[in-house]
Amino acid sequence: ADPIHYLPGAADPERMNPDTARIPLHGPCPVSFVGRLNVELIDRNRKRLLSVWPQFANCEHLCASVVSRLLTRNAEITPVELKKVFADLDEPILWALSMYVDVVAARESRMQTMRLLNPFKPRVYGEEEWTAVIPDGQRYAPFSYFSGQLPQVYGESLININITNPQLRTGFNQRVFDILACGGFLLTDNSPDFKKVFGNEDAFIIAQSEADYARKSEFFLSNPHARRRYLNQSVAYVHAEHCFSARMLR
Repeated sequence: ADPIHYLPGAADPERMNPDTARIPLHGPCPVSFVGRLNVELIDRNRKRLLSVWPQFANCEHLCASVVSRLLTRNAEITPVELKKVFADLDEPILWALSMYVDVVAARESRMQTMRLLNPFKPRVYGEEEWTAVIPDGQRYAPFSYFSGQLPQVYGESLININITNPQLRTGFNQRVFDILACGGFLLTDNSPDFKKVFGNEDAFIIAQSEADYARKSEFFLSNPHARRRYLNQSVAYVHAEHCFSARMLR
């Protein structure tokens, strides 16, 4: 049989590049995040869960407690993990519950991180629900990935935030490659796959917790020379090692 190769995402330098990122859009901002709270997805998953487990309506508060504990422990939100809490549930219900808890956990993590970043007057591209989370910041309507304006969003922000969805488990999203390819400064949560993809390359900063996003944002906003050191080395590295053409040659 043919061997199976690990093939992570990559950057598209024709779309994501510093020249496009320098075209004005909304003007400079200290911190920005492009991402949704997935309100509609949470509602769909809740309805799916109720269809297989009607009793869920009576114990949503318990699920909220489970989400909080799992986030605190950085545990994976899987049917196996949930089985330890809901021992009497069968497998179809556990799968539906894990899908629901996954998206709720993603929302809670994103909201808490951005609440802590609110003093920096962040800019968020997402649903209207973000407005209450960042009262001192700005909210813009979410972009389609192919809108053509994402490079400018990344280029105008002094610090670009990445908050990975729990569904990706050990992986990370396309945003990581895109921000770096545009010459943006990236502050991201950690992922086991970072080491596998980037090795020891010093291309971005990792926040170890929600509170650490705020601490490191404050440091790098106050120390532009430290921030520029990452900008200068990440663009050439990503375009050479992590664009789609380079990826397909391996």
